[in-house]
Amino acid sequence: MKILVADDDAQLQRALRITLASRGYDVVAARDGAEAIELAASAHPDLLLLDLGMPNVDGMDVIRAVRAWSNVPILVLSGRTDSAEKVEALDAGADDYVTKPFAMDELLARIRARARATGGAESERSIDNRATSIDTRSMTTLAIRLLRVALVALLLGSVLVQVLLPALAYEEGRHVPEVAYLVVPYSLAGILFIACGQVALVVVWRLLSMVNGRVIFTRGALRLVGVIIACAAVATALSAGVLIHLLGFVPGGGGPVVYLLAASIAGGLAFMLLMVVLRGLLEAAIADRTELDEVI
Repeated sequence: MKILVADDDAQLQRALRITLASRGYDVVAARDGAEAIELAASAHPDLLLLDLGMPNVDGMDVIRAVRAWSNVPILVLSGRTDSAEKVEALDAGADDYVTKPFAMDELLARIRARARATGGAESERSIDNRATSIDTRSMTTLAIRLLRVALVALLLGSVLVQVLLPALAYEEGRHVPEVAYLVVPYSLAGILFIACGQVALVVVWRLLSMVNGRVIFTRGALRLVGVIIACAAVATALSAGVLIHLLGFVPGGGGPVVYLLAASIAGGLAFMLLMVVLRGLLEAAIADRTELDEVI
């Protein structure tokens, strides 16, 4: 279903475009009355959302112009509350009238009512959309369950490594006495490194719960992503510290461990960059939703 939104309020127009597009509607927009008339003729919308107080051509004149050659449903969105103006708009050819400010749920319900009144095609599409939504929801739930199984496996494996790490380091110190003094500090660094990963895994579990509950677009989610970034930063700093110490103070430079530490640092930096980008995207999405709520 294609909807033409004609309103000179850029903020409200943007909010309507975001909301309607998220519901599967095709949206075209006009910033004044003249453009609304032009798009009504060229874009062939299935519904026109029209503000009355627009520049160039008044909304009343838009209704009369469109009604001269089209029966497209017209839903007026206006701050004019006088009953005489409502009657004039309806008599001119508008099919419905909503007074600003309005609840988005009410507007969407009126749009669905207009769609039902104009034929069954939209009803069939709504059924398809609901079925698709159910399928998507089921797939999301399944994916979250699989990810949680993976998180539990990773957590258990990391705990096992933390338990075994000191013993392995001690055995290495016995075989190479020259580095025996490094057993304790390097073991602590390894345990802290793994602990950072464990904290991040717990936070990911919480984020999955927020996704499942459809409350991911909140400031709380931003804080959790920030915790993951901090964990990655600490783990990367630990790897960098050990690498610098090996190269600068340990005879022989640590051998193959150096390459593992370098890979860990590169991976940590890449992961932090990815999480910073994801946090920015999440913050932008939250800002859009907040702006929409404020406008509506």
